[in-house]
Amino acid sequence: MESQHSWRLRLSFKNATIVMTVLNIITVFFLLKGFISSPSTRNNKPSTDRFNSGMQLSLSPSLPLAKNLKILLRESARSLEDEFQYNQA
Repeated sequence: MESQHSWRLRLSFKNATIVMTVLNIITVFFLLKGFISSPSTRNNKPSTDRFNSGMQLSLSPSLPLAKNLKILLRESARSLEDEFQYNQA
């Protein structure tokens, strides 16, 4: 009976909470250490430059698209001019 009582004292909720808190603090410490040390140890410049240039290329309009847009704008301006002249006559 004495051994069961001492075993219960070692596995109480209070002791389990303390153990989990200590493990969480250790985990947070290692995570913070990794986050703080990662920018100084890693060189992110090439990957971000590559990403930015890829974004610029993908966002820049293609030449055929720009030509087609100019043609459409000219045609719509001509049709508006024709309609305006027709309404004045």
